Amino acid sequence: MRLLRLITGLVIASFVAGHFVNHSLGVVSIEAMDRMRFMLAVWWRSPVGTFLLYGCLLTHFSLALISLYRRSTLRMPFWEGAQLALGLAIPPLLIAHIVGTRFTWTLLGHNIDYERIVGLIWSSEWSTAKQVLLLLVVWGHVCAGLHYWLRLRQWYQNALPLGFAMALLLPALALAGFASAGFTLWPSVESVGGIHKYNVDLAGMTARDRALIAHWRDGLEYGFWIALGATLLARWLRTRIGGTYRLRHASGRVINAPVGRVTQPVGAATRDCRTRRSAAAARAARPAGCASATAWRTCRRPGAWKRRRSAASRRQRTCASRASAARRATSR
Repeated sequence: MRLLRLITGLVIASFVAGHFVNHSLGVVSIEAMDRMRFMLAVWWRSPVGTFLLYGCLLTHFSLALISLYRRSTLRMPFWEGAQLALGLAIPPLLIAHIVGTRFTWTLLGHNIDYERIVGLIWSSEWSTAKQVLLLLVVWGHVCAGLHYWLRLRQWYQNALPLGFAMALLLPALALAGFASAGFTLWPSVESVGGIHKYNVDLAGMTARDRALIAHWRDGLEYGFWIALGATLLARWLRTRIGGTYRLRHASGRVINAPVGRVTQPVGAATRDCRTRRSAAAARAARPAGCASATAWRTCRRPGAWKRRRSAASRRQRTCASRASAARRATSR
């Protein structure tokens, strides 16, 4: 399941990266944005590209819900909780954008170009803030997933400065392109009374067309909230009705889990306990003169402890002879 989640995440990340580069061309012109959009659409709007993209979106979301259901506890590291929260925040922000672009193109045959999309987003402050938030949330989720996947690679630490720079630069350029396109387009849109009069397809939409698009948008949003609520309800019922067991580990940790499944924290607790036992055994095996691990590594070298013991003995004999000479001098 982890491999499938990784593959679907990488497919989505490749689409997001290309989409952000397309946005960044807004600093040049809206025509440049549309030229690159046309090149990307050759693949992503093809039957294979459409099936791959939306199949990966649904699969990735479904795997996230399954992972949320199967977790023995909702206590998790901060970065993991942030990644999960960002991932669950994406669908409510993304559904309206997908329905307004791909669904409108598929169901109504409208031409979905950047002039239309930028004009619609800039038509209200809420739409603009929502789109900016969507861009940042999606990119934060992508970066968290890539970091979790690559963090143990040997080359990753050396490439981290370059990756960090790209992680900051790409969304910044995308936002700059979006803002530049909006500032260029909006005076023309405003002069004719708004985007619904400026764009031919929007001006020709009937009440039935608008109801159809609204029906799909509301249905997908309700479907998301129902799926998330059902997952959380199933978790609650599993802990209240289903069989669970409680494991009290020698390390002092108490773990609750469903019957028939050994949870990952058990293995982690076992490894921690073994590590503590090994460290305690190593400390007990050190000679009295080797209080630290560094000193103990030095003492383990061939003949090192004997040399240290001989040096200590010589120092003790020297101190004893000096004290004896001092006593003799005082008695005289």
